[in-house]
Formats: sequence, C-alpha cells, structure tokens
Amino acid sequence: MIYYVVIELLEAGPEDYEKLDGRMILSGFGKTAKSKKGDSYNLSRGVYRSQCRRHASDVMDIARAAANSTGCKNELMTIEAADARWFPNVGSETA
Repeated sequence: MIYYVVIELLEAGPEDYEKLDGRMILSGFGKTAKSKKGDSYNLSRGVYRSQCRRHASDVMDIARAAANSTGCKNELMTIEAADARWFPNVGSETA
C-alpha cells in the first residue's frame, strides 16, 4: 500500500522541519515521488511517502511520534492509496 502523510508543524521554523524530515526518513518515509517515466520529484515541505504493508493506523502512529519529537504542536493527515501517480507541469507546454 502507498501512504502519503501531510504534517503541519504549528509555529515552527525551518529547523523544526529539518528535524521532522530526519525522523520521518529514519522511520522509512521518503521525500520524493516518481512519475510514470521514472523521473523523481521532491515533495513539498511536510509531505512524505511510504510504500509498505503497515496498517493506516500504524502509519499515523509513526508519523505522530515523529511530529511530536519536534516539540511543536502539529496536525497531520494520512492518505492511503492503492495507486498514486505524479503529473508534473500540468497545463504547461512541456508536459
């Protein structure tokens, strides 16, 4: 299963997101998505991707622990997808 996690750190600075990135990466989440062609794209700040066999509630628990480790109040959303595709440059002439 593919999971995307969106984490908003409230009243946070760039260093808080750097700490969050490190914790999420150590927990098996990535900061990139791949297009159908295999091109890799960086996800926005606070957005992470994981492809694993965990249950959605486990993914949420891992993300919550990482967010809490920053010391910032936070809000998060977990998205479970059987398939996900990245469409860069939608609407541009180079797409």
